[in-house]
Amino acid sequence: MSKFLPDFLSAPLKKRENLHKIFINTNWLVSEHVFHMGITLLVSILVARHLGPEKYGILRYAVSVIGFLSTFVYLGLSTLVVREIVRKPEDKDAILGTTFFLKLVGVVFAFLGVLGVALFVHGNGESEFWVLLIIGVSLFAKPFETIDFCYNRK
Repeated sequence: MSKFLPDFLSAPLKKRENLHKIFINTNWLVSEHVFHMGITLLVSILVARHLGPEKYGILRYAVSVIGFLSTFVYLGLSTLVVREIVRKPEDKDAILGTTFFLKLVGVVFAFLGVLGVALFVHGNGESEFWVLLIIGVSLFAKPFETIDFCYNRK
């Protein structure tokens, strides 16, 4: 990537190997985020056009309820877990196991919240009820994000 830069910017990169690596890694990360946002925008537009205003509104409502209740799943553990793994690498298995268990308990509470909202706000025959439950089941995948903490060394 640095070969596309003007000489006054690429000269310092060539002299310092670490700076060159940082520049390339940063470009990869930024490119990944831009690509991800572009694909997300495209898929969102296509889904909105396919579902129409009413059904897309139901979908966004369910996603926002799930997003609000998913705070029970995260519990602010991400930075704590990574920090503790870096501090005590010998306790990595215990830390990750405890994190997985805590997130699983959080998922159960969050799903019970989704079930409560679905039952009390919507009858069990309405489409909002079923959309909430179907998207709510996706919460059970969240504890498995703990595996990412093994490789995330900040």
